[in-house]
Amino acid sequence: MLFSLATWSPATVWLKDWMLQTIRTAYGLASPADLKAAEATLREGGIVPIFDGLDEIGPSDLIRAADAIHKQVGASPAVLTSIRTPETDRAARTALPSATVITMAPVEMQEVSRYLLDSPFAEIQELDPITSEIINDPRSPVGQALSSPFMAWLAKTIYAAGGSATSLRGVARPDELTNRKIFGDFESVEKHLLRGLPISVFERYRSSPKAHGSPAGAFTPKQAERWLGFLAARATRRIIAFWEFYQYAPLFRIALMSAVIAGCAIAAVGNAVGYFAGPGYLLLLAGGVFGIGWSRGYATRDKVSDPTRIGYNAGQYYQYRERLDLHEVRFVRAVAAAIVAYASGVVLQTAQRRTSWLFGLTPREFGTAAFVATVLCFLVANAGGRIAAWILLRRPEIDARMGARAGDPLAAIQSDKRSGVVIFVIATTVLGAGIALYDAAFLTVAACWNVCIAPLGAGIAASIWNEWLPFKVSHLWLAMRGRLPSHLGAFLRQCHEGGILRKNGNHFEFRHLRLQESLRTMTPGGPDTR
Repeated sequence: MLFSLATWSPATVWLKDWMLQTIRTAYGLASPADLKAAEATLREGGIVPIFDGLDEIGPSDLIRAADAIHKQVGASPAVLTSIRTPETDRAARTALPSATVITMAPVEMQEVSRYLLDSPFAEIQELDPITSEIINDPRSPVGQALSSPFMAWLAKTIYAAGGSATSLRGVARPDELTNRKIFGDFESVEKHLLRGLPISVFERYRSSPKAHGSPAGAFTPKQAERWLGFLAARATRRIIAFWEFYQYAPLFRIALMSAVIAGCAIAAVGNAVGYFAGPGYLLLLAGGVFGIGWSRGYATRDKVSDPTRIGYNAGQYYQYRERLDLHEVRFVRAVAAAIVAYASGVVLQTAQRRTSWLFGLTPREFGTAAFVATVLCFLVANAGGRIAAWILLRRPEIDARMGARAGDPLAAIQSDKRSGVVIFVIATTVLGAGIALYDAAFLTVAACWNVCIAPLGAGIAASIWNEWLPFKVSHLWLAMRGRLPSHLGAFLRQCHEGGILRKNGNHFEFRHLRLQESLRTMTPGGPDTR
């Protein structure tokens, strides 16, 4: 089984836990029995790991990673791949001290020629200039470039598989690679092939009859190039994971702006409806409290290792048994947004000369509402999280459709969306019932209009627990600014089918690090890796 080391953080995650998580997401394992079977198979040597990309681990973590691999593998069979440098050579020898070292030699030109021509779309007469050049002069720029399997694949995808890469001279043809005035060295050939892949893939889709009327037919090569450049500049460890999108947009600023609007709206309605504004602001706070309480409750279940069920944490497979960093940060930001909403309402009231810090509530009523929105809400949410964990542990067929277990990136987005909808409905019900009981006990039955604020608080709760809502807000923001397509799922699917991206469990990743680096240079404003 392939384990892409680019997705592993040796400083924070045990190797065995990361491998089990990779197996889980790759095969969509859900039940405890499946997980135990996977762990037993890994322990007994039933899985031969192929650790791919040792060179993609940071220099400071290389030795730590090598030691972990050595301890995990022992005398069992394993494969480790890497671009060779003195540092990776030493680390590889530490990881697998008794392994045979196999170094890839340049591909023979006859094999490259056969590979290029072995395509149902290839027109031999058009490829003749390339095949003749590389066979007669293997040391030519194009010959040196195509001696790499990756570059040979790029050439076949662009020229021999029905594609048509656009160059500075218009529509590119295979014989242009033999023009030494344009491509004087192998590096210029490689650069051209790397830049030509997305253009070729999307030109091919646009010219295909199957693309007519589909979202894919709306993607122009230039748009695809710009969107891929944006993703390449921001993707860490080559991965494109929906739970990382919240880092691509200024979500906190969007939340604060929304808080100002909501705060003023609540105050404005409160001028006409008695006892509306004060409990309304506390409902926003209660939403954040519900979200962190649910997360805490779920995290304390029966010591079952399942880091992805309560958060992805920027794509790094942290052990979340006792770590809720991301949820806590979001909770603090939710509280800050609730305070901003409240302050905005006070400012609006002051401007209208209706200053009332408690918005018509007595100190006793306000204090009781604050207690209900914080302490009582947290206890209820914590209990709800524990109950949900208990149910899902015993009903894996339900849990398999909720969260990160899907072994496909687009399916993972949909399953997390379902999880968010469930949390939203539960939070809306609990918050609505809570404020209705408070109104009946301390205010008047006519004051129950503030139940209308419950969905806003539930949205805050869902944004703390769930990853789909931050992802969708980020996606919409970036789509409006032209950084990503509105049909993101269809776009990523086409990139995968065209070979630009590949699937790795519940996320996509760029097919090759060099491809990502090439796309980074094409993003507006230049490289901007986080």
